[in-house]
Amino acid sequence: SSGINAEYGVIVVKDGPGFYTTRVIGALMGEAFACIQEGTSPTDLDKLFVKFGWPVGGATLVDEVGIDVAYKVTKYFQEVFGERISAGDPRVIEELVEAGC
Repeated sequence: SSGINAEYGVIVVKDGPGFYTTRVIGALMGEAFACIQEGTSPTDLDKLFVKFGWPVGGATLVDEVGIDVAYKVTKYFQEVFGERISAGDPRVIEELVEAGC
């Protein structure tokens, strides 16, 4: 009822790994990484995120959350959800984490 009182849209999802928002953003971020790996500029991608109503772009979000956290969430979701939530080559983010970025 707190969501209704705060005038948020409330949805009910089955119990599972990750919050609903984290699962949705995880899938979106996977696609964002795939676009960057295919040559899209992170700056251009961020501009598109904002144009479509997101408060920040995907590259900025990963920077703010921390690339190491994004990597851990991505790896966990790929283990749990498999192909359903994977996109791009996860080794790229793994290499960035290992390099200390």
